[in-house]
Amino acid sequence: MRRVVVVFVVALSLFGCAAPDVDPASARVLAAAAIRVVHNDRPPGVHASFDEVVMLDHTDPLAGDGDGAGPERPWTRDERRSIETAVGGDVTWIPARPDVEALPVGEAVFSLGEPVVDGDDRLVPVLVWCGERCGIAYTYRFTPQVHGWEYAGLEGRVVELPRAGTGAD
Repeated sequence: MRRVVVVFVVALSLFGCAAPDVDPASARVLAAAAIRVVHNDRPPGVHASFDEVVMLDHTDPLAGDGDGAGPERPWTRDERRSIETAVGGDVTWIPARPDVEALPVGEAVFSLGEPVVDGDDRLVPVLVWCGERCGIAYTYRFTPQVHGWEYAGLEGRVVELPRAGTGAD
């Protein structure tokens, strides 16, 4: 009997308690945000779709208004799967944004912050980084609907990141 209890406790610690503070709706709302940022929204000056989906493998505290106040944690398995399914293909997961010069033309690094509960809605901080060509950060608002999470607009300010040669860097 003691052996069964020990195995059960170890299993709970490995699988059941990996991310105790993660919102149960997180995977679904992150999928909605991934669809929006990858397929609908483009930073200023970017008109074509990106060649590859490259995403940070953790929540990004700099996403949204860029104040760095958000938490950083690895995505759960369900969150990763939901994001991959939502964008309709492979996602290259990376641990950190590459240096500006290392990001090929046609690529962007997408990052999402920890979804924030706001009543029934969820706010999802977003950052799109195209190296020296473009960058933008903002926060999406999603509202729950019968069919899933629906985009309800931007919340707060939009931050354009400085681009090389603009005098803003």
